[in-house]
Parts: sequence; C-alpha cells; structure tokens
Amino acid sequence: MRILLVEDERRTAQLLREFILKLNPTHEILAICDSIEDTVWVLKGESHPPDLIFMDIELSDGLSFEIFKQAVVPCPVIFCTAHDHYALQAFRNHGIAYLLKPFSEKDIREAFEQHQRLQAFFNQSPAQVQSAIAEITPPATTQDQFLVRFRDKMIPVQVADIVAFIRQEEFVLLYHIDGRSFTVTQSLDDMGVVLPPSDFFRINRRAIVQRKWVKEISNSPNRKIALSMAIALPGPLVVSRLKVSGFLKWMERTEG
Repeated sequence: MRILLVEDERRTAQLLREFILKLNPTHEILAICDSIEDTVWVLKGESHPPDLIFMDIELSDGLSFEIFKQAVVPCPVIFCTAHDHYALQAFRNHGIAYLLKPFSEKDIREAFEQHQRLQAFFNQSPAQVQSAIAEITPPATTQDQFLVRFRDKMIPVQVADIVAFIRQEEFVLLYHIDGRSFTVTQSLDDMGVVLPPSDFFRINRRAIVQRKWVKEISNSPNRKIALSMAIALPGPLVVSRLKVSGFLKWMERTEG
C-alpha cells in the first residue's frame, strides 16, 4: 500500500512512519509533507496516487482541509491531531478515522483495521470507499452573518463587514468596520469552521483577519510580519513566523 504522511512535526512524522512499517514492512511511504503547499504539489505531481493518507490538521501554513480545495485527494484519510474539535470537518473530508495525539501503535493498528473493514465492505476498492464517504457526508457550509449581543438586543452582523476576530483573555471580540466591537460566543477554532477560508486567515493563536480589510504589511522581528487594518485594533497584529509564507500567498491569491 502506498501511504502519504502529512505532518509538520518531524518527530511525530518519524514515529508514525515507524509504527506503519512495523505493522507491515511492505507498505511504501510515498512522502512526508509538512505543509499544505508540499502536499498539494505531491498530489498533483504523482502519476501513481497514494492508497491512504495519514494527515495532521494544523500545519505550518494553515489547516489541512485547504488541501481538499486545491487538489484531488484520491483516497481515504486517517486524521492525526492534538485537537478534538475538528472531527466533523475531518469526516466531511474523506476521513475514516480520527486519532488524537499522542497516538500509540495500537491506535495506528486499529485505524488500519478500520480501513480494511471499509475496503472489504466495498469490494476492496479504495475508490468506492471514497465515493461512499462523499455520499454520506454533507458539504461544509459557511456563515454569511453572525448574531451578536448589543445591550439587551441581538443584532445581525454581515461577514463582509467584519475586520477581525481577536481573543481577549477568555472572550472573543468581533471588530466591525464601523469601529464597534462585540463579544461572540464562538471560539476562534469554531470560527475556522464557518468562515470562508478565501476571505479569512488565522494569523496566530489569538486573531483571525479578513483579507479585504488588510491595508498594510510590514516586517516585524524574528521573521514575522505585522498588519495594519482598516480600523484601529487593540495591540499589534502579528502573523506568526510559521504562517508568514501561507499568509502572503493567501493575500496574493486571485479569486477565480
């Protein structure tokens, strides 16, 4: 079986490789990719696609679900992540198993057994497994507005008018283009599920910004970059070093 590993933590990738080959030395590790960009390049360039993918979710240049928008993923996926809140998205994107880190050899073995059961059920055809998963999982949806509390009322805010979401201690604040801010009940992780990725980017652990309201990008220490937005926001908005490359490509992207 040809297996592709998508994991940006080197030690985790090596451990995953060791577990897989220990369970079956005949498996071929096609490649180890550490980013969305590398994975898309491999998937588009391979004349013999993988039969199975082990995939982390939070990569250096964004969430791995972006891969499915940029390339054809030709096989089932076993997701391996430290976070439990991406499960629904995972099963909407070819997922057949969801392993939480730190995983064990037993977890990997059980994931392979799940894959084998699905293949047996669908006459040993990976293509049929993929097709069945696609049929039973609804397409991902995005929101075009949020309801926020303002005094004793709830008011709708259009996504197009949102400059940024910023976490302040235990709260997440929505910043509107008119300068107002509102507390929202969703976490930034929840926002990553419902916001259109073509318009919004999570630049670090505490902030998500909308592309059209980014007005200026400047260099910052330690190979980071700082953003100036269309309105004044509290504190500096700095893109974390590991996200800089993905952010700049996202900013330059032309919508087709």
